[in-house]
Amino acid sequence: MIRKITYTFFLLFLFPQINAQVPVNDDCTASVQLGTAPFGTCTTTEFTNVDATPTNIFSSPSDNIPSCWPSVNNDVWFEFQTPTDGSFVDFRISVTSAGSNPIGQFKAALYRGECLEDELAELGCELAPVGETEIIFDPAFTSGLTPGLTYFIRVDDQSSTATPVWGTFNVCVDSLPDINIMC
Repeated sequence: MIRKITYTFFLLFLFPQINAQVPVNDDCTASVQLGTAPFGTCTTTEFTNVDATPTNIFSSPSDNIPSCWPSVNNDVWFEFQTPTDGSFVDFRISVTSAGSNPIGQFKAALYRGECLEDELAELGCELAPVGETEIIFDPAFTSGLTPGLTYFIRVDDQSSTATPVWGTFNVCVDSLPDINIMC
């Protein structure tokens, strides 16, 4: 009888914990490499932040929270490079909830630098308003990027309770659309 109780306890409570998989890009040093931007067409690859953990990349705890985020919950990381020839320096960066388990209210931040303690500089951050399914970074953050550098995108869900609203999403780094001015 005790064996059955112990076995049942193991299956119900411990096995799901063992089986939980933290995303491979849970930390900046293991970010998903998107390649050299722009990508021409945005990928339909779905990424997830399910079971992700908060990242500590700065020595000061308050610096670990991007300037427009209230907290860090379940962040994951992506990186891309800008062309070395300077052919593109202005980009449209977006994060869109997608898939059968779309991320709930979410947020994203853009950095440049290296994934070493205190070596990233925040360029900008965005919060998706409640009910919105896409974040598009303000062009003030994504225009005039330095050729040949690596940039990082940090994506996290934002829950007003302790319950995660994690899920799946797409990340896109593309060139800014041409603007035609009619005179």
